Amino acid sequence: MRRTDGYAVDPGWRAVFADLDIDAHYLLRTAQLPDDLLARQDVCLSADDYHSLWSALEEISPPDLPIRVAQSMTSGTFSPPLFAALCSPNLAIGSQRVSAFKRLIGPMALDVESAMGGLKLTLRWIGEPAGVPDSLVHTELCFLTQLARIGLRDRITPQRFVTTRSIKAGSGIGAFLGIEPERGESESVVFS
Repeated sequence: MRRTDGYAVDPGWRAVFADLDIDAHYLLRTAQLPDDLLARQDVCLSADDYHSLWSALEEISPPDLPIRVAQSMTSGTFSPPLFAALCSPNLAIGSQRVSAFKRLIGPMALDVESAMGGLKLTLRWIGEPAGVPDSLVHTELCFLTQLARIGLRDRITPQRFVTTRSIKAGSGIGAFLGIEPERGESESVVFS
């Protein structure tokens, strides 16, 4: 499974799984990935394996998974793209820095644009979007909200949270955001 292409398995995943009280070995078996994947050096996942991991995570986790993952990120979480974002003078520049690295993290891209009198962050999927688990979509959007809150040191409320996917009952996403999510034609979050 050592590859030069694909998406790197971040060493921080093991800590996130532990913080979320997720048995990493059970998760990997459910995803049909090697049990020792998180202990290996320089491992990259294909887009299909990346989606399998998230599908398994969705299968074995409660509906509030996106919130739990987003809230596991703190200012003490170290990841070069996050560090670059948190060292930015404002949310627009921080978002652009995350955007520059997003394709290295997973089979997705982040578009950053001024829109609707604010800043619109839109996720795009590399490959077939139908194969992307709903929990990954919602986790990424909640993660962007949490990143903005940490960077701005304020519990800001997005103006809009739009998704093409159904949100599971009991997910707590509306309470986390401070607004109700909307169904729409994109996966985006808008800040004033």
